[in-house]
Amino acid sequence: MKVVFHIVNYTNLCKPTVRMNKGKKIAITRPYDNVKDVNDSKDVWSLAVRVMDLWCVTGKYRQEQYLEMVIADKENDMIQLTVPYEELAKWKEILKENNTYTMLNFKVLKNDVAVKASTHPFRLAVSGATIIKPVDFPTIPLASFRFKDFGEILAGNYRNDLLIDVIGAFQDITNTNKKGTIIRSVTFLLKDASGLMIHATLWDEFAKQFFDAFNQANGPETIFIVLKHVRAREAQGIYPLCVTNTWSGTKVIINAEIPEIAEFKTRFAELPIDDVNASQQLSQLTQGSQITQQGDIMNKAHFLTLSEVNHVMHETICVTIAEIKKINANKYGWIYDGCNFCTKGVRMDNGQLKCRGNHINDEAKPRFRVEVEAVYKNDKAKFLLWDNDVASIIGMSAQELKEQLVEVNIFHYF
Repeated sequence: MKVVFHIVNYTNLCKPTVRMNKGKKIAITRPYDNVKDVNDSKDVWSLAVRVMDLWCVTGKYRQEQYLEMVIADKENDMIQLTVPYEELAKWKEILKENNTYTMLNFKVLKNDVAVKASTHPFRLAVSGATIIKPVDFPTIPLASFRFKDFGEILAGNYRNDLLIDVIGAFQDITNTNKKGTIIRSVTFLLKDASGLMIHATLWDEFAKQFFDAFNQANGPETIFIVLKHVRAREAQGIYPLCVTNTWSGTKVIINAEIPEIAEFKTRFAELPIDDVNASQQLSQLTQGSQITQQGDIMNKAHFLTLSEVNHVMHETICVTIAEIKKINANKYGWIYDGCNFCTKGVRMDNGQLKCRGNHINDEAKPRFRVEVEAVYKNDKAKFLLWDNDVASIIGMSAQELKEQLVEVNIFHYF
């Protein structure tokens, strides 16, 4: 048997075909492939796409290693594309976020990376045979967010290896991690438009970005935050379920004038007013009180006896059983003058009402801080209850209690 192979130019397979018509060449455009159809049966895919997201992955010393991006076609189907280091110089200045291109010839790989930006079973990599040309495709939708519902995250309906987007209203800082004067991480609570809350943890530059925006807030209005390309991470030991940034690719958007935040503000404003409003739902850097009031602590926390609680040497989330037997009086009373922008106390400083975070207030915000003694069998323990905890117990806010006490000429708020 004689076998004859017909060899063609591999890189020309995705170029337009040409036919002759009375001696003239007429180009016939090859139809573009759909992103959803991409598989590893061949490498000669022809795509018309928009770059939805693009970021540079850097090494330990901030050196550029490769580009990652998410591209989408007119059906808004997405796939992840990598530009390796050896191709970086060639394409870095050509590829821009939200621009449209024709892209031909790739390496097609299984989408088995540890952290994925697309649910597509395959991913693409640029090679020496790849052709990319800027072309205007107005029918391809502009980049948009794909927000993950808080309820799904809290129910465990998420993938650890898949990046997601979330949007919420800032409620409280629950933890910070510093190395000297450098902030390594910050953990805070976000509330969605249905009233559910989750923790978010940002590290290093993202933590700094958060604090820069937080400290620049010049009014008591709620801070609205979009976190794009973050990971949902299950509860681990003392650490609660949270969303957290990746080292490259995450975007933190705070109080920006974008349609997504404007629409979220409208829905958030329709939430029923709680006994304690959003600015009062601050737990003075305690995680447990917020979770007890707003989340499902019974799902994640473990039970400790009161005796065991007394011997806990680190911050933890737990459930215990005890009866409040006594409210301890102190010279400061139940209420302190708090900042409108954070949970710190305020004082006069050069004629201005300031907190330790240097937020300037027109007037103080009354907040609860009550020490109680709890008993279970033969064990006793003291607990500090903050604003939302006390309000839920006595049925009124610190502001309301203060006004009632002032009416009867009681100025020490015991």
